[in-house]
Amino acid sequence: MIEAANKYQYQLDHLAPPDNQWYHYDFPCRLVGHSFVSTHKGCILGKFAIITNILTDSVVEISAQAYSDKQTYILGKDLMTGLRYLMDTYRKVCFSVIIGNPKEKVYDRHIIPLGFTICLRRAEIKDKNGTWRDIKIYEYINPNWRPQHDPN
Repeated sequence: MIEAANKYQYQLDHLAPPDNQWYHYDFPCRLVGHSFVSTHKGCILGKFAIITNILTDSVVEISAQAYSDKQTYILGKDLMTGLRYLMDTYRKVCFSVIIGNPKEKVYDRHIIPLGFTICLRRAEIKDKNGTWRDIKIYEYINPNWRPQHDPN
């Protein structure tokens, strides 16, 4: 079940590693963050966070974090439910993964059939060892999207 993360803030504070900090963006746009948790019988399985740009009606980042190795099917199902909701609601949905990450193959298997396109960016992120890493960006543009204020 997907629920608002603020309902479980106390538990999340103890689950997240102490160096877990969200990125700060410094460019002209109107970003809003949303957090959700996946729960099963009152236990938190994982957390999803999205960052949306209100001006472009797009999702610019999706991050997921699993807190348990148990019930991963429920966590994956909740993530796919949330992703389909984002695809229906927003004009554009983008997220990225570092190439070589074990989740990259999972994303390729489940995300590409939904209509996402892939863009590769070379030497985009520097890891903690100082090595430049490539990233893979998944992008979906909603062909049926209409602005909320559009009368047609």
